[in-house]
Amino acid sequence: MRFRYNYAILVLLACGPSLQSQPIVTSGFTFPTVQAGQKATLTGTGLNAVTVVTLQLEGKPTPADIDVSTKTDTSLSFSVRPLTATGTYTVVLTPGGPIPPKLSVTAAPA
Repeated sequence: MRFRYNYAILVLLACGPSLQSQPIVTSGFTFPTVQAGQKATLTGTGLNAVTVVTLQLEGKPTPADIDVSTKTDTSLSFSVRPLTATGTYTVVLTPGGPIPPKLSVTAAPA
């Protein structure tokens, strides 16, 4: 019987990180359309766990990692780089994966 308890504790310790809740984006973007060089903000829960935000332009194979400027458990802000191409992007959170709302980026003013 003691072996079963030790085994169960070992499994829980090994799987603990994967059992943590993933970030959940609940209300989408503060700015549904953002100019290149501006900041976008997500709201939700568990966003403090996000370590990387990636923008994936549809039809382009190489995603771009974005610097997270501020984050709390319920809010995450990041700046879209000034030279980001105009288009519709899928936002991917790590951990968490792609989120449903798309981010539209327009050209920065000349």
